[in-house]
Amino acid sequence: MIQEPLTIGLAFLPAIVLGSILYQSWSLAFVYGGDAFEAFFLTKLASRSVQFGVTFVLDVLIVWLLYKAKVFSSAKLWPPVSGAQKPTRED
Repeated sequence: MIQEPLTIGLAFLPAIVLGSILYQSWSLAFVYGGDAFEAFFLTKLASRSVQFGVTFVLDVLIVWLLYKAKVFSSAKLWPPVSGAQKPTRED
């Protein structure tokens, strides 16, 4: 049971760390930091790490609850349905 939230968290982790925390903090420091680039970058990195740490937990919890409610299964999104036929296109 605990494995499912960990799997979801591992799927979200690269995007959160590389995109939301590092890239956005660097971009903000580059645009607004000026001569104090390093100080501004480290400040943004620290504050955004806390911010995205909280949203990471909430994102994983929401996706896990939706998974448990079988929302993805009923929409045939996750897990992949094996043997399902693709809809045919009618012209």
